[in-house]
Amino acid sequence: MKISFKVIFVMIVSIVVGYALHDYKNTEMREIDKANENKVLPKINSNNVKKIKVTRAMGDLILVRTEDNWNLEQPLQEVGSFEAGENYLSGIADLKLNPVETSGPVNWSTYGLDKPEARFEIEYIENNSPKKLDLELGSVRTVDDGYYLRKDGRLFTSSADWTQLYLIVPDDLREKNIFVWDGRISSIEMKPAEINSAKTAKGWKLSYGSEKWVLNGSDKIVEEHVRDYMKAIRDMKADQILVPSKVKEKSLFTLILTTDKSTDPLKYEFVEAGTAIRVKPSSRSVIFEISKEKLASLHKDTAYFISKPENKNDKNL
Repeated sequence: MKISFKVIFVMIVSIVVGYALHDYKNTEMREIDKANENKVLPKINSNNVKKIKVTRAMGDLILVRTEDNWNLEQPLQEVGSFEAGENYLSGIADLKLNPVETSGPVNWSTYGLDKPEARFEIEYIENNSPKKLDLELGSVRTVDDGYYLRKDGRLFTSSADWTQLYLIVPDDLREKNIFVWDGRISSIEMKPAEINSAKTAKGWKLSYGSEKWVLNGSDKIVEEHVRDYMKAIRDMKADQILVPSKVKEKSLFTLILTTDKSTDPLKYEFVEAGTAIRVKPSSRSVIFEISKEKLASLHKDTAYFISKPENKNDKNL
């Protein structure tokens, strides 16, 4: 059987094109590997990073990965934001380090690395073994306002982006959602402050069971309002995060949440502090400040849950 010239030509072209694509792909991968080698964490899976410690004059910062979150250990123990923790780690890992060639031993004082401005310690797991990476920032800046760094006994330069990484404040890493819980909420109880019980809404308790919510034991409720209330809880974020301080407060009410995965109830006391509204959670070491509009979305009486929902079609009339 004769093979036509056209078939032979197509076969040759296919082989050449295939080789060219293979070579291009290999070249591209080599360039990516080379670029990654210059990053702070070139071959470390970010999911294996367990702890970040920043030593600095303004006070140490320690961020620890749990099973499903990033939490603060210093300057205080506090629930962190998973998203903020991941972004912080990514900001460190992706920064480029440029090696500096020197003749002879490095005089670290020339680059401000005899007394570093900050030190990063990153603990991670590699091949089932714990590892640690140390990185120091010099107090002398480069001509383009970047940094000199020491890593594994070698000298590098890097960008000015390190400034915002080592000067980060705990508020940027804290969980700003006021209500944080595990599992499913099984009950919500509102207890008015005793001194204000005559002026505020009476207490009530929402409980979930048999696939429905009941209010003070009665199922005569509007489920849409329960869903809206639950959404207000899930979406409630602090306008400001404060540390506890001695200020004159007037207690308004307390929300008590229980879940199917917690033996201890979560308590959130709402108070007035002058013109400000604050929330004091029993499970957190901070105080949240919120607007009066946010307060109104949670400060409801029993009538709210048993009244008829607004007819949304009325808005189109």
